[in-house]
Amino acid sequence: MVEATALSRSEIERRVRSLAETIVGQRSDGLFVDWVEYRREGGRWYLRVFLDHPKAVTLEHCQDVARELGEVLDREDLIDHAYNLEVSSPGLERPLRREGDFERFKGRLVTLRLFRPLNGGKVVSGRLAGLSPDGEVAVELEEGRTVRVALADVARANLAVDWRHITTTAGGRESGGGDR
Repeated sequence: MVEATALSRSEIERRVRSLAETIVGQRSDGLFVDWVEYRREGGRWYLRVFLDHPKAVTLEHCQDVARELGEVLDREDLIDHAYNLEVSSPGLERPLRREGDFERFKGRLVTLRLFRPLNGGKVVSGRLAGLSPDGEVAVELEEGRTVRVALADVARANLAVDWRHITTTAGGRESGGGDR
């Protein structure tokens, strides 16, 4: 049992990550903890644990980890007030948070939001070409040109989905790809 002293947000995140990694580490399916965040939104506290998997995070993964982690958190009593526990995947347009992410997702579409303009704009979109040893993110633009941006100049980086090429069939009609 943890003493009833209030922990900082970063300490709660660190401890919850450790607990979640212990739970996930007992599995043999390749699931891992990507990141943990603890924040207040709209007057409520949220504890979010983001899982990842080499193939895909399933609903079953999230449910299993949420159930086990919820039980451990109740026993450990790290947080002394009401909060919502959410366990999920990072999603299709997941943030790239660590240097390793820029190599892991090399070849995928990405959107970078910059702290200061580059060539007249603060957004760069294209195919991720990786991260150089000197800390530059390389992005291949649609027109075939490659731009390099210092990682320190990247405010936010996310994988991107080219929704123009996603098609679905609804009621026998294809949608999502053509002009209407």
